[in-house]
Amino acid sequence: MFTLTMGEHDYRPGVKMIEIWSGTTLMGAIYPTERGIKVVSKFIVDNPEGAIEADRSKLPPIPAILINLA
Repeated sequence: MFTLTMGEHDYRPGVKMIEIWSGTTLMGAIYPTERGIKVVSKFIVDNPEGAIEADRSKLPPIPAILINLA
């Protein structure tokens, strides 16, 4: 089961981030940057181009990032 918690960014004082936990393992984080929203995880697939998905069944297409936990 995954848990979402709010935390402080280690290197950007005052910036809050959402931490994604699986038990005691930190799986990734989501936080704002000057250019948008950043999703970080060591589990994002090796090919960043392949990690970006767009749901073409919805208009406009909604992009998503694939995090491979398998």
